[in-house]
Amino acid sequence: MKYLLTLIVATTLLAGCSKDKDDPDAPPANTKGEMTVLLKPSLSANIILTGKNIVINWGDGKEEKFPDLDFKVTGHTYDQSVSHRIKITGEDVSSFSCMAQEVTEIDVRENPALQALDCSTNEISSLDLSKNSYLLYVRCDDNKLTQLGLSKNTVLESLNCDRNDIATLNVSANTKLKSLSCRYTKLTTLDISHNTALISLDGDNNELSALDLTHNPELQRLAVNDCRLTQLNIAGNKQLNALECSGNQLTALDIKANSKISFLLFGANQIKTIDLSNQPALEYLGCALNQLTALDVTNNPKLINLDCWENDISNLDVSKNTALTYLNFRTNNLTTIDLSKNTALSDLRCRSNNFSAESLNSLFNTLHQNPGTKYIDYYDNPGTNTCNSAIATGKGWTIRF
Repeated sequence: MKYLLTLIVATTLLAGCSKDKDDPDAPPANTKGEMTVLLKPSLSANIILTGKNIVINWGDGKEEKFPDLDFKVTGHTYDQSVSHRIKITGEDVSSFSCMAQEVTEIDVRENPALQALDCSTNEISSLDLSKNSYLLYVRCDDNKLTQLGLSKNTVLESLNCDRNDIATLNVSANTKLKSLSCRYTKLTTLDISHNTALISLDGDNNELSALDLTHNPELQRLAVNDCRLTQLNIAGNKQLNALECSGNQLTALDIKANSKISFLLFGANQIKTIDLSNQPALEYLGCALNQLTALDVTNNPKLINLDCWENDISNLDVSKNTALTYLNFRTNNLTTIDLSKNTALSDLRCRSNNFSAESLNSLFNTLHQNPGTKYIDYYDNPGTNTCNSAIATGKGWTIRF
């Protein structure tokens, strides 16, 4: 079932990556092509194709012909679990997916009409795309690639090369690139100065000590968690609405110019202050494991999720955050909080603060009693053992231990 769902997702993505034949970036009509893939020993194979007059030689002496395929999942069952080389020929074969088929080799050089390729989750160590100049979409994540040449793929718009052993990635020729995901590779540098159309960048878990975003004004999503960044300048990225930069070495983060941010995650850094006064659209805030002594969220009325555990915060005003459903401020220095305005709250975590029994009772009294499942964790406070938890449970709150 998981594989079938993944195939459906792949089919949807591939379906959106073909250009009309009148588009200058589209291949000429009736372009003939050929592709091959080598499978590890297996009893079955599934591929997705778009094209005309397609012939599939499954590598076991059996052949199938299709006058027309439109993003169709085509499967085959083998009599023996041995290695098979599949050969595909046809016209206008614009999309191909062999995702999660234990492919060890793939050759698409003789199919110039290819616009969308998904060979992810395989065991491919080499991928030659030099003859596929019309490629718009490439997924080659979860393989064994050590290099990836993209200099001939000048119309490429989307690339995912996550979880490979790629030490360098040159995307300078891919000036139309809109989406780039290169997570869990071995990059120490990433030059995206030529990718001015870039909208989404996922670069988590690399060894990037610096990242220049000054040439990416259209960027809307940026994820650079668990890199080695010591600073991050996003002043020129005014379209940014989602930022993830947790697990770095940041001591400051300036987001005053980024008023469209709705999702912000910068946990596990060394940040002492953060100004959120110009983020009216903010819905999710994760700033745990920093050195914050104060946190002002009074200008963030749309906030739904606030995760600020393990800081040094002594005061937290959430009276303006009436949409809040999740609030986690455990392991801070709060002694009191008023939650009377937070009538949507369903998950509250306030353990390991400095609440006395009296202040915990006051907190319980401000909790709403609206119907629905509600959880509270207040343990490891000075007043934990002597407070009146019945005030909370009487309002329908379940105590987490």
